[in-house]
Amino acid sequence: MIQSKYILDIMDLAFDEFEYEDLIRQQIPFLTEKKREHTGVGLYIYFFADTTIEHYREYRLKKY
Repeated sequence: MIQSKYILDIMDLAFDEFEYEDLIRQQIPFLTEKKREHTGVGLYIYFFADTTIEHYREYRLKKY
């Protein structure tokens, strides 16, 4: 699970206006922050997805 409220808020704003934004947001609990890489102009954040996310995603997409 992602612990940083700042990262969660940025992700939430980034998903606005996506066609399936509700599905994307529901998958966030399956993500864990793997590492952060600071650059001169920003930040890269790498995530690890729990293996159960695949089953959840397949199940939810079939409903749409």
